[in-house]
Amino acid sequence: MTAHQIRRTVVVGVDGSESALRAVRWGAAKAGRRRVPLQLVTAFGWTDDQDFGHPGLGGQFRGILLDGARSRLAAAAAVAEREVPDIEVEQQLIVGYPTAVLGAETLRAQLVVIGDRGLGRVEGLLVGSVVVAVATHASCPVVVVRGAEREPSETASLPVVVGVDGSPTSEVAIAFAYEAAAVRGVPLMAV
Repeated sequence: MTAHQIRRTVVVGVDGSESALRAVRWGAAKAGRRRVPLQLVTAFGWTDDQDFGHPGLGGQFRGILLDGARSRLAAAAAVAEREVPDIEVEQQLIVGYPTAVLGAETLRAQLVVIGDRGLGRVEGLLVGSVVVAVATHASCPVVVVRGAEREPSETASLPVVVGVDGSPTSEVAIAFAYEAAAVRGVPLMAV
């Protein structure tokens, strides 16, 4: 795929957690404002049946887990469509681990959005490393949706805050933050 064939979407990582659904709502609003498609992505990390030593057993569980992943994607798409009714929503289930899958999406997306917590305690411990790895190695801006959701009226006038260290990466972050502040008509604060 050449650079001019790449579709610049807003990509949201989906795992079925409430944190991911907050990221879906945030990403849907952003995609709606930018008038670009919203791409919901679920990473499905599954090891080959033979690794378990029980060739017949793994396939049944794999099918159950795949059905669950598809269901979570469909639920996330419904949330996005309720948030922004006229938005184009794409669903993608990709075999691989979240860090690699979302990292690859940063090559094609204009923005990747992820929540700050996973489904359960074990996933919650791992998701922090996913957030750090994706944000650290991303080829596009990454937004981590954190904390409790607020009403749009509460956040409409809040400033955009960007960290500045004088590096080329910092300059890219400033440009992204400037555009975000301009679109929302709010102040930009550099820290």
